[in-house]
Amino acid sequence: MSNRSQISEQILRLLEGGTPSNDTPWDLREIRLLVDQSVAYNVKLLAYDALRVGDKGVGDQFIITYSKVPVKKDEDRKIFYVNAPSKYINLPGNSGLRSVGPMGNEFDKFIPIGMGGLNFRKSHAGPFLQGNVGYWAEGSMIMFDKDMSDLGIKEVVIQVLTTDSDDFEIPIDIERDVIEYVYKLMSSSKQKDDLSDNNDVQRQLANKQ
Repeated sequence: MSNRSQISEQILRLLEGGTPSNDTPWDLREIRLLVDQSVAYNVKLLAYDALRVGDKGVGDQFIITYSKVPVKKDEDRKIFYVNAPSKYINLPGNSGLRSVGPMGNEFDKFIPIGMGGLNFRKSHAGPFLQGNVGYWAEGSMIMFDKDMSDLGIKEVVIQVLTTDSDDFEIPIDIERDVIEYVYKLMSSSKQKDDLSDNNDVQRQLANKQ
């Protein structure tokens, strides 16, 4: 498997037809951005297809664990939350956010609840729900339904399905798709730029006649 920097450099060499020159018209940062987007899209397809057939384990190799994520409090809403430490892949049921648990006892996971299920939980809080912390996502924030200060929880452990990490290695079975997509996109963009530049030159010559 290769990381995204290696794939980006490989695409640059393909575009250049060899070792890139100092005056290369290609921007490696632009290539890397497209590689990031293509990788995330392809991994999402893999995970989504697996979910459709009931295989929830696919994608586990892409899980990144973040420790010591600080718990904060929204004083206006009187609610505790954490900021998601990275972008994660959006999947049905918000399963890209794999788990949240207290720091120091990460096997005691919190319970995911939908925003619409919060009122139900408050009005039908049985013994099982009563003793557990529930959480839900609002954009890049992960909200909790309990007073975390009363529970003595200042930090949490979060696991997310993500490609948003420098250590992420691209699965070999999607490398070719990523390379072909970005190469074709960059080549097409360059051809359009060349055509536009040529048209500008033709117009300038016509104006001089």
